[in-house]
Amino acid sequence: TVLDDLITTHRADIQSTKLRKQDKQTHLHLLQKVAKLEDYIVELKDGTPCPLCGAHEHPYAEHHPLLDSQSNDKQALSLTQHTQQQLSELEILIEHLEQTLSKHHIDHATKNEALNHQQQQLVPLQKQCEMLSNDIQDSLLLLFDAN
Repeated sequence: TVLDDLITTHRADIQSTKLRKQDKQTHLHLLQKVAKLEDYIVELKDGTPCPLCGAHEHPYAEHHPLLDSQSNDKQALSLTQHTQQQLSELEILIEHLEQTLSKHHIDHATKNEALNHQQQQLVPLQKQCEMLSNDIQDSLLLLFDAN
């Protein structure tokens, strides 16, 4: 039925959206990790070991491309904010899809209940119709036999 198809479609949409949300969360987590690692760049001093890898030489310690430009910080922040915004939008979409799916389930149950009720009402009507048909046939037979 149409409702069954809608329910199936919405379930698939919810699953797809949840996967997209998970991807965005992973992306955001990676962006945050990179930002934390970039914070270590300012702490690098020649002759002291790198807290991450242990190296004693730090060729980019003073003139690292990421440190030279404040626009990179703004860009990273903007990207993080954009990803967080996308996550929020996906959460809203998932909630909307789940509400719609719930409404379709209620619709489906209501229509099934109405159908079952109508089918129950149909059974005595079919029996009554069959009895009337038999009565008509009997009456016709009597009428034709009388002639």
